[in-house]
Amino acid sequence: MGAEQSTPRTPSSSSSQMNEKGFASGSYTQETDQRLMTSLKNLDLNAHGSAGLTKNTLDKYQEAFWRDQKNVLAMNAILANDPGDVLVNPAVANKDTHVFNVAAGCLQYGVVPKSVYPETYASSSSSKLNWLVTVKLREFATQIRKAAADGVSTNSIRLLKQDMLEDIHRIMVIFLGEPPKAFDFEATDKNGKFVSVPDTTPQKFMKEVVGYKLEDTLSLINDPRNHYNKLYTVDRLGNVIGGNPIRYVNTEITTIKDLAIKVLKSGKPVWFGCDVGQFNSRKFATMNLDIHNYELAFNVDFKMSKAERILYGESAMTHAMVFTGVHIGNDGKPIRWRVENSWGDSSGDKGYWIMQDDWFSEFVYQVVLEKNVVPQHLVDLLKTKPTVLPAYDPMGALA
Repeated sequence: MGAEQSTPRTPSSSSSQMNEKGFASGSYTQETDQRLMTSLKNLDLNAHGSAGLTKNTLDKYQEAFWRDQKNVLAMNAILANDPGDVLVNPAVANKDTHVFNVAAGCLQYGVVPKSVYPETYASSSSSKLNWLVTVKLREFATQIRKAAADGVSTNSIRLLKQDMLEDIHRIMVIFLGEPPKAFDFEATDKNGKFVSVPDTTPQKFMKEVVGYKLEDTLSLINDPRNHYNKLYTVDRLGNVIGGNPIRYVNTEITTIKDLAIKVLKSGKPVWFGCDVGQFNSRKFATMNLDIHNYELAFNVDFKMSKAERILYGESAMTHAMVFTGVHIGNDGKPIRWRVENSWGDSSGDKGYWIMQDDWFSEFVYQVVLEKNVVPQHLVDLLKTKPTVLPAYDPMGALA
């Protein structure tokens, strides 16, 4: 998934309707300006007793007002969506999640190997699936709210919700197939030994074969806007009330690289989050700051720092992938990283890409590691009270 580019809002294209909390939501258009101008022109006299304001004078004042960037900035702040307003929806209500803790919340239901539950067209190209489920979820929301407003009992609404979830389940099964309730698993391990696990279930397979424990991991981020060696979370980020909280330990990018190399050398992959749409080439399967020579073509260069790109909305976490290898130079420093993507075999070299190390520095934001490879002073930060970043913060953009 690539990053969505935002366009600065201007009075003629933004929306503004103050809700009860004082936040803007709704529609601000040129009609609003027109009403304001009409009200001013209807003034009979000014303070000096002269004739009312003329249209030319008003137009001049209006043009000067919007030419002042401080007024544009103030309007953008006024028109910002209230994150507490549930009517302000993202593009889809059920995006393919790349937030590690959010996805990991599904592990309680178990996992199955791809050999018994293979990919479908919709699992790799999910836009139609997401669209249909989003439409139905919004429809159900209107029905539930109307039922509550009409005085329908809580128990009745819960029964209504159960019927709605059955519809969602049926849609998901038609698109993705029904996960097996029990299955046989056979494979050869890395030592060439045949392994057979007969008549197992997703939960048993997760516990006895995979053996992965979420509580043994932590998320490290590199957010140069904020203090390092601190714990952070993002307001309202999560998909289960009372579920595992989203917590990030902020640290230097060199620390993240060193720990990722340590894990890769042990033979394990490393999950990470990045801004995948920046300076890449699908044709050459590479993420490289020098993939295109913009300075030669346009006589421009790019001077924003990583912190500035996050702060001004130019960059955010947009996609999750896995590191599977690293090329170390003679000086012991990384040169490039091998990445396993999820865009299919036709993307890259059978799904694998190469990331240059300087690209890593600029556009990798997060890795998830087992606690036993992370320095203790960073692990101990999980016991501290996190700093809460706002709901719209780019560190929560991977959701």
